[in-house]
Amino acid sequence: MEFADTYAIPAEPARVWDAMFDPEVMRQVLPGCRRLERIDDTSFDATLAAGIGVLRGVFNGTVAFRDLQPTSSCAMDITARGSLGRVTGAGSVELVPYGDGTRLTYRATFTFAGPMAGLGEGLMRGVADSLTKDAMARFSSIVVARTTV
Repeated sequence: MEFADTYAIPAEPARVWDAMFDPEVMRQVLPGCRRLERIDDTSFDATLAAGIGVLRGVFNGTVAFRDLQPTSSCAMDITARGSLGRVTGAGSVELVPYGDGTRLTYRATFTFAGPMAGLGEGLMRGVADSLTKDAMARFSSIVVARTTV
């Protein structure tokens, strides 16, 4: 399943970039985040609670960033396993100066296996879009608050 979207964040790219790699920020942003720990400069271990309808579970996984072009772009690989199955994905993030802020564009492709895969693309896409919009609104407000401090 492919996802892509663009968001305007009222902060310069360097601040957005720093927040993307700050575990404290991302713990607040990721839906259902129970744990997020830095493994090294480009990798994180995570535990997330997730659910759709009556299906609820906990996933443990990793996010590994690569092809880092600080303050402008990076790629990432995501793997997670839990009671609802397995998720693997790859994506990219691009940050472009936009007025007084930053235009953040992401693209990602995910594959689902297990009980979650049986929910259907329409339902999965609707839930993912809603969660992403909420997460990006939280991310933007946190970055802006950090800019004004």
